[in-house]
Amino acid sequence: MRLRDRFASFALAASATLAAGAAAADPPAFVARPSLREGLRVDACSTPERCTTWVQFAPRPYRTFVEARMAPSGRFFYVWSKPDGRPREVDVFATPRREAQLAQRRGHWSPGAGGELEWVTRDRLFHRWGCGTNCSVTQLYDVYGTTLASFVGEDVELSPDRRYAVIASEREGTLLDLGQVTMRSFHGSEHERFAWDVDWSAQRVSIWFEDQDRTDARGAELRRVVNLALDPAPSTQTPVAPASAAPRAPAVAPRTVAVQAPRATQPVARPATPRAPVVAPRAPRAQAPVRASVSPRLATTR
Repeated sequence: MRLRDRFASFALAASATLAAGAAAADPPAFVARPSLREGLRVDACSTPERCTTWVQFAPRPYRTFVEARMAPSGRFFYVWSKPDGRPREVDVFATPRREAQLAQRRGHWSPGAGGELEWVTRDRLFHRWGCGTNCSVTQLYDVYGTTLASFVGEDVELSPDRRYAVIASEREGTLLDLGQVTMRSFHGSEHERFAWDVDWSAQRVSIWFEDQDRTDARGAELRRVVNLALDPAPSTQTPVAPASAAPRAPAVAPRTVAVQAPRATQPVARPATPRAPVVAPRAPRAQAPVRASVSPRLATTR
């Protein structure tokens, strides 16, 4: 192997190692540094002594820092702040890839309420806040601030892997797939109410209801469970077989199609094509013989 090829392979291995180390590194700690003259500044610190400024807000309006969090993927982070005289605002930034580089803003919006904000699957933000007794509002955003889903219920439960959410009211509810933004409804009977009890597993979610009219031997209300199946995580799905692998038998038997024998075809009489009549050529007209005048001088012989 030539020296240039060895150097290229070494550089490729080194860059792959650095990328893997950066992906596995702990997310930085965000430190807010407010200033009346310069505005709110947010630094990302790998250690207390090593900090880099990622966000610099304008001094007007003055902002009060609420919190900042990095997405589990490491691609984005948000800064939650409150300008003077206005409700809270959310700014989502792309994580800088170089040292001493300010982050690029991807989204800016005002949810209009406080509450709790956290990252869920596929770099999405899950926001929930209270709206009174046994009342909770839930909204799902992308990094640009688009509202993907919005619900009002009595209780909200997130799955441990942050892929699903259960929004339940007294007698009904919704299972929300946060990655696909699809919904499935579940209902209790007329005499049942939500028991504020949700159990998660890798294969299903169990939602419990209590019967208000019937009790067991101990006097406790009878409970009924509603089980909803969950889709497998993308990492646990069966990989696609390579092209060299033997093909699998189809799960559904192919349909049998009856093939009919070709019918005997009768000769089709074609209409006779009219031929052009044969015309005998006309004989040329007889022309009068042309008499040649002979000069007397040429006719005499010497």
